[in-house]
Amino acid sequence: MESKTLENTGLEQSTSESSSHNAGAKKSAYQKLYNFFGFTQPYSFPLYFIFAGGIFAFSLAKLEDFDYDKRIPKGLQYMYMHAFDHGILRAGLIMHLAGCIPAGLLVGLQFTPVIRHKYILFHRINGYLVILLLCCSSIGAFIAMRHVNNGNRTAVAASEYLLILITTISMALAYYNIKRLQIDQHRAWMLRTMFYFGAVITNRPILIVGNYVISSMGTYYAVWTCEEIDFEFRRVGITGALADKYPQCLMPNGTNNGRVAVQASTNPLRPDGMGTGMELTFAVGMWVAITLHIIGVEIYLALTPKEAERLRQVSYERALKAGYKNPGSTGTTSDRFGDANAWKPSHV
Repeated sequence: MESKTLENTGLEQSTSESSSHNAGAKKSAYQKLYNFFGFTQPYSFPLYFIFAGGIFAFSLAKLEDFDYDKRIPKGLQYMYMHAFDHGILRAGLIMHLAGCIPAGLLVGLQFTPVIRHKYILFHRINGYLVILLLCCSSIGAFIAMRHVNNGNRTAVAASEYLLILITTISMALAYYNIKRLQIDQHRAWMLRTMFYFGAVITNRPILIVGNYVISSMGTYYAVWTCEEIDFEFRRVGITGALADKYPQCLMPNGTNNGRVAVQASTNPLRPDGMGTGMELTFAVGMWVAITLHIIGVEIYLALTPKEAERLRQVSYERALKAGYKNPGSTGTTSDRFGDANAWKPSHV
């Protein structure tokens, strides 16, 4: 009996040691993975993979949009192609795509620690290139947003202008801080910049789900011009749609001023209805996505004070070597512009 107990105990210990060994092996393999990219903390790599990888994958999928005349008419939201088919709005959208897509492919490299540490010159050149591309993207978006879409775009335009504003300001502050050798603040503002830009990706699933929700309710409408409706139906190969569905558009002395109310729909044979659903949910999606991303990045920054403190010490050492006054507090720090106590380095 005692012998069996000893055997069982030995088996349990052996099993426990084996499990611990396997767990250690798995942990070691994961540690090798995130160390390969230069990360020192295990929680950083999943966030990097999700957010930086998500922006890269989204931008990679959007490369086909450079074939504007072939791809954009298929992928652009119904109701908009009529405006972006020609003129300055077309030029603005092309400029926006030419800036944001390459920037999305390159920006992940800026947040890869091994590149920042081993290839400093590349990090700097790539950083300037990303900033330039994002500026071009914002300028192009600003031009394209001149499209008012019969007054349907007030909420959407407000969210888009806000997105341009906060990304431009945060990007400018990131640039200012790195020129002042305030690396901790540069990190914070660049993270904010890229999180804000990522809101357009988060908006996509909200847009799809929201479109089905309001279309199933059947009580949501948007204003279209008769010309836009005819354009969209012809674009999908359907002729005679005005006479069939909107006969008031053909009345010579109608009182609708060439505009009609269109119900939201998910029917692919009703591009007018699909455009209405997307238009109405796009605004909601943008506001929700921007809010989530603003809150999310602040939570991350609040949960990583040790990294911020480490980088501030690095900032202090570099600014001291460069001859700056008040090294460690040369950028947008709270002790320089706010009422925080004067920061002191952990070691001199």
